[in-house]
Amino acid sequence: MTVNGDSWDHHIPVVAKSGERVELTFVNTAIMAHPMHLHDHSFQVVNTGSGRFAVTVCDTLLVPPAAPRHRRP
Repeated sequence: MTVNGDSWDHHIPVVAKSGERVELTFVNTAIMAHPMHLHDHSFQVVNTGSGRFAVTVCDTLLVPPAAPRHRRP
């Protein structure tokens, strides 16, 4: 797994202020689905790769293989 192309032990943390909206894109290049979880945060899923849709709030989302996912915390 990488964060902005860097391995986890070399990643630069995503910094956000309390209440600030940040949009993240998760891309799973593996051959298996992978759950994405943001510890201590709920997030809004606004796109699953097939277009934007009504907001879904969760804390974990299964990202299918080789498919981008867009989220706003």
